[in-house]
Amino acid sequence: MIVGQSLQHYQRITAGLSIPAGASSGFAVTQGFGRFLANQHITSQLLVAPLRQFAQQQIHGGDVLHVFDWCKLDYKNHVSKADRINDCLKGSHGYDFTAQLAVNADNGSPIALVQAHLKTAASFLSTMDKAPESGTNHLDQVLPMMQATPPMCLGGTPVVIIDREADSVFYFRQWHDAETLFLVCADDDD
Repeated sequence: MIVGQSLQHYQRITAGLSIPAGASSGFAVTQGFGRFLANQHITSQLLVAPLRQFAQQQIHGGDVLHVFDWCKLDYKNHVSKADRINDCLKGSHGYDFTAQLAVNADNGSPIALVQAHLKTAASFLSTMDKAPESGTNHLDQVLPMMQATPPMCLGGTPVVIIDREADSVFYFRQWHDAETLFLVCADDDD
């Protein structure tokens, strides 16, 4: 209910949530949302379910592309976050985020985030039933996510698209052997 109240259905390009009409303040909404997320019965799988349902509705059985990407979420000034990863080389303190975004194959428009992993200092938080092991690198996260995509019934044959970070014959062979379709930006100089 909290998530549904905060979504702006009339503006597809609006980033993030908005304060629901009738809310007394932004702080009250933030506090309520924090309590909602602290509820032990609210899992990441439960939170991603509406996004997957939305993706199914938008695709209508057509083809879908799945874009995989990674980013660092830097919280170096948030000392209260004790589970941050300390990256000495880049001077960042935060988290590694792996995302799988469903994209309309006909027009390239983003549809919804359908899977994600957030790596903390101790483990992974994941929308999958089984999170990766704590030492799993970015590319080793891809195959299990690829294999978890067809059961979501998002439409068509999923094609995974990844940038140059995935330019590795080792992984190409692994993904090919698993009979997945993928497109990777590769460098022909190596």
